[in-house]
Order: sequence, then structure tokens, then C-alpha cells
Amino acid sequence: MIRTGAERAVVAAVFESEGAAARAIEDILETNGLDAENASLILRREIAAGGKGAFLLIISRRRWLC
Repeated sequence: MIRTGAERAVVAAVFESEGAAARAIEDILETNGLDAENASLILRREIAAGGKGAFLLIISRRRWLC
């Protein structure tokens, strides 16, 4: 649902996993040509008021500061 008067709605989620699940996801992404070691997956869905939409998958490297 898009707020009255708004041009679009945006929903985003960050997914992180560890252990066997993380290794399985890394294997799937690397099989598809994406280097995903130690990465977060960010999914973003945008829907325009006119009904058109876009879907974006971002693979983001985690950086740890010590």
C-alpha cells in the first residue's frame, strides 16, 4: 500500500546468516558468479504509485572495526 499523495513505497530488509546456512548461501551466490564471502544480503522492493515496481538485491561486505 502506498501512502496517499506519495510517489512510491519502498521496503528493504537486511539478511545475515552464520554457520552452515551462511556457507550454503555463499555457495549459491558464488555458483552464480557473485563473490559473497562474509557478506550481508540486502533486498529492496520499490513500488511506484502507477503500479510499476523494481526489485534490487545488494551484496554488501561486512566490515569490522577493531
